[in-house]
Amino acid sequence: MEDTVKVIGDTWSATAPGARDADLARTLDPLTRYGWTLLHGLDRPGRPPASIDHVAVGPGGVAVIAAVPRPHAPADLLAPTDDVQAVARAAAEVTALLAPQHRRTVSALVHVPSLTRGPAAMLHGVRVVGPHLLVPHLLSLPERLDPAEVDELAQQLRDRLAGPATQVAPRRIGRRRPSVVRELVRYVSVVAATWGVITYVLP
Repeated sequence: MEDTVKVIGDTWSATAPGARDADLARTLDPLTRYGWTLLHGLDRPGRPPASIDHVAVGPGGVAVIAAVPRPHAPADLLAPTDDVQAVARAAAEVTALLAPQHRRTVSALVHVPSLTRGPAAMLHGVRVVGPHLLVPHLLSLPERLDPAEVDELAQQLRDRLAGPATQVAPRRIGRRRPSVVRELVRYVSVVAATWGVITYVLP
């Protein structure tokens, strides 16, 4: 482990260099209670420090997450922004670091703080999601990794991508999401997402 990597509990340091959205780190924090490890401010080789905002590694896979402004108009959702393309490239680079059996578990998301009606679109394989559905969406993903794999992949990404600004919120051991809750979260997420797309495209 790198001594320069700060391991955090419930508190995200908003002063970390390169942290574009401390609020997003705090939004993601409840995931640690359900077996997810959070990596904040990872470095991409040849890129500026902390160029990967957040990576969540948990039962549902590996999620590369960034915060971007909301597009100015619904039509903007049909064309990828630079931020969306950057997240897609970051997810591809993370995927390349993993063993073949784990590469299909990687997903890319952009968090749009002002998007209040659910996921609006899929752009080049990147899901656009608002703050109220980000955590429920990740919890609704089918389980692909066991706890040992979560720890292994989180450590692997930390070893390969950690930099001076990196902070880690490890998963909390001993609490698993009940299957009934998982199915309820998945149902609510799908219904809200579908309604959000309809009301956003057809106000």
